Amino acid sequence: FSEKEALKNILCADSKEIDAFTADTERLLILASHWISESLKNLSIVNQITTEQSEFSAFYRLSKRISSSLKLEEILDIAIKSCKEIVDYDIAAFIFKENQESLKVVSAQGFKAAELINKSFQAKDSIAGWVIKYDKSLLFPDIQTHKKNIIIFPGTSLPIRSLICLPLPVQDDVLGAFVMASNKDNFFSPYETKIFEVIATHTATAISNAKIYQQMERMATTDGLTGLLNHKSFQERLSGELERAERYKERVSLLLVDIDHFKQVNDTYGHPAGDKILKDVSNILASSIRGIDVAARYGGEEFALILVNTDGKGAFDTAERIRRVIEQSNFAIGSTCIKITSSIGIAVFPYDAGYLDQGGNQRLLISKADSTLYLAKKEGRNRTYLYKDVAERIEPIKMVLR
Repeated sequence: FSEKEALKNILCADSKEIDAFTADTERLLILASHWISESLKNLSIVNQITTEQSEFSAFYRLSKRISSSLKLEEILDIAIKSCKEIVDYDIAAFIFKENQESLKVVSAQGFKAAELINKSFQAKDSIAGWVIKYDKSLLFPDIQTHKKNIIIFPGTSLPIRSLICLPLPVQDDVLGAFVMASNKDNFFSPYETKIFEVIATHTATAISNAKIYQQMERMATTDGLTGLLNHKSFQERLSGELERAERYKERVSLLLVDIDHFKQVNDTYGHPAGDKILKDVSNILASSIRGIDVAARYGGEEFALILVNTDGKGAFDTAERIRRVIEQSNFAIGSTCIKITSSIGIAVFPYDAGYLDQGGNQRLLISKADSTLYLAKKEGRNRTYLYKDVAERIEPIKMVLR
């Protein structure tokens, strides 16, 4: 070994004989020690190259897979699992900004992952908040030797020693942070740290693109005022639900809800007040149905609800509950509170339209719900009618397909 090299290995030789090692033998052993040292050094370099090649291959696969996806959940899943191929971490998580003060764990894998997902906390209480605020990475080879208490997830204790926390930068903003940790000290090499910094930046760009795509998708499918599905999306969802109901011999109830005397609201209080009423009513509708059901703005002051696998009685009970909530609510218009009511018409698939393969159709179901709604308004408003109960009173002329 040269004087500049650190002592890493020792070559020992022993003999049962006295004075067994001559000067030539000593020179031979020194030569052998240098040869062995160089061989070990070369083997270490080969192992490092092999490891780095494997890590780079995992990074390359990650980049290709992330670039091909526009789904946020899929991007996070790809990134967090691909990093596991590079280093066998104990916990990894993506933390997003909820607002200027709070953060939320949106994806996690490893120790206590189930406990961490969807966990929210104050940005100032976590090192992730510092990383996001200053757009700088933090690497702790051994947090147990650090003078300050290093907190990643407030309220959650993790038996870790090595920690790396990376920002997710996009242009002039930071979306959040990517955290990886291990219960071993000095776990992340400088080379791996550089790779993860590139991965974080690449992932942040993919996340941003996915969010933009989701926003565009929402704009294309939802009503800009109420946030409910728009008319086109409603028709597509109804078509899909009818096909599924036919396949599994289930029922689908369609409710058309109309705000009574809505024109008077606009004429008396103005269109901004009318828009607020529409948003308030849409919130009531959305909160009154199950996650599998569908709420849409059908047009103007008319809304549509699709109740999955729900018969006439279930639909009528839901409609009446909605009608009463609207009737009993106080709708604020500035400093004034007003009362409004609604009328609801219900038609049920397949009873009111027949199965699709038997000549039934979507337009007929909508037409019957519409005609039922028209009758409810004609006979006094603020009421719920089920098509099969009032079919004989509906004028044939009103059975117009729209």
